[in-house]
Amino acid sequence: MDSDVLVYVDLNGTPHLVGRLWARRRKGRDSASFEYDKDWLANPIRFSLEPALQLGPGPFHTPASKPLFGALGDSTPDR
Repeated sequence: MDSDVLVYVDLNGTPHLVGRLWARRRKGRDSASFEYDKDWLANPIRFSLEPALQLGPGPFHTPASKPLFGALGDSTPDR
């Protein structure tokens, strides 16, 4: 099953589209890809979501040992 999700960050009450996450399951293995939105890359307040997702164009793919990027797998508030 494949799914894609728009990824936003909320900064001071304003949502900002950061990019798109694609998750997939192939042959019993989960994997994901992420690509930053071009407007986020041009935004002066931009930042990378985690070290594995350095700011830049093009898709990033999870390694075989990880089904999801760490920052996106644990993205809900702790409260």
